[in-house]
Amino acid sequence: MSIVSEHVDCGRPDGAVPDDWADGDGSARRYLCLVGNIGGESVTVRVEEGNVRVLVTGGCGFIGIHLVRELVARGMDVRVLDAVSAHTIVAQPGVSFSQHTVTNYDACLRAMRGVHLVYHLAARDDWSPAVQHPARLFSTNTRGTVEVLTAARATGVQKVILASSWEVYGNVIPSAEELPCNPITPVGASKLAAEIAGRLYTQIGLDVVILRLFEVWGDGGRSAVEAFMAGRREIEGDGTQTRDFVHVDDVVAALCTAYHWDPGTYNLGSGVETAILGLYRLLRTDEPVFVPPRQNLIMRSCADMERVGDLWQPKHMLEGMT
Repeated sequence: MSIVSEHVDCGRPDGAVPDDWADGDGSARRYLCLVGNIGGESVTVRVEEGNVRVLVTGGCGFIGIHLVRELVARGMDVRVLDAVSAHTIVAQPGVSFSQHTVTNYDACLRAMRGVHLVYHLAARDDWSPAVQHPARLFSTNTRGTVEVLTAARATGVQKVILASSWEVYGNVIPSAEELPCNPITPVGASKLAAEIAGRLYTQIGLDVVILRLFEVWGDGGRSAVEAFMAGRREIEGDGTQTRDFVHVDDVVAALCTAYHWDPGTYNLGSGVETAILGLYRLLRTDEPVFVPPRQNLIMRSCADMERVGDLWQPKHMLEGMT
């Protein structure tokens, strides 16, 4: 079975809510529809959103914390699998926590029993250790993804939302999903390998939605936005390198609707190319300190938004920061 739609007006042309789909005051409940084929016949099973069980790997990370908070607000039963010690986010009602790495298949298997939907956010993206110890990064990002996908298929999970990275493109501009990728960083290479695994598992019956996240900023983030606002003055190279910044609230909004999307690959960015030096000028009035660039620094990045444009649009832009 696969999750294909969420019903708010229950599909009625007049917008009326059938009695068994409504709360006591006649308002619509939120449902997921699981549609599958049994014995040659199409079968639809409604699952009220409040009864949906979700696993978030990496749920104690920057994006994971924001996502878990939103899923709990929607009334979902949330499980978190993370290698780090528990964040306070997992102490609230409706959240259970398991401290394990995604490379532990048995832990993934246990965490996914009875789960409808998996958000796979767990990853390594730290640059310096990745260069020095690329095997660790590939172990988490690639092997860990394979373990998650294998456990999801074994336990009957309906859909996996797989968080990938803009770094898979390398310096490919515009960064459109159908174009060949040319990663030049360990993160990009390991994420591209994870994507390939996701597409292979889609071919054998597991719905996988791949989201290529661009530079995510917001409360608790580690992008150049937060670094400059916190006082950092260093800029690599001459600052002409560009990034596409997308707010974490917009990313969470996309994640919370991505279970409706067909299996495939989608960019999550703003579609706006911002030079790092220009960002610095926007946020600060003092002069930056230019330092030698890191090895294999990606010089340009900007999401092509055509494929995802009818499904989701970002609302928070850098110009609107307060």
